[in-house]
Amino acid sequence: SIVAWQVWYANGHEEGKLRHADLSCTRVALGGLVVAAMAAIWYVLSLDTDVRALLVAPSARWYLVVAVAGLAVQVAAWSTGRKDDRLTGRRLTLISAGVLMTIGGTSVLREIRRLAAIDVTRLYDLHADAASVGGLAVFLFFAALNIGLIGWCLVIVRRGLRNQRLL
Repeated sequence: SIVAWQVWYANGHEEGKLRHADLSCTRVALGGLVVAAMAAIWYVLSLDTDVRALLVAPSARWYLVVAVAGLAVQVAAWSTGRKDDRLTGRRLTLISAGVLMTIGGTSVLREIRRLAAIDVTRLYDLHADAASVGGLAVFLFFAALNIGLIGWCLVIVRRGLRNQRLL
């Protein structure tokens, strides 16, 4: 979706200006989603039964639903482009929302899988010590700094694209 956004934005939001690029993005995205889904199914089937049960347990079920729903949103949004082959801002926003849903859901599921593989009781004392250290103010400062720098990069790119169109 990142490349598709770049294609859409570089064309001045003119929908369908580069139909070949739009169609190529759609083909690559749908192919990638099929491969990713097959790899995920293979990975889950290769897990031990106990670990697999954790991924569908009530505490993790909603994250699995969110991840699969995100995948479905992406497939549906990309598939509509096969008929129309135009990238629109609305379609790209929907695709991006599906990507975020899939990433969020699978991140939690991956963490559940990771926690099942380690003995966390050994870490209780270390976590208690780390909790007493603090550092929230430093974290928030650097988080705000990074958000500002990312925003500034977006402004620079936008100015460059605007200037490029004026030439």
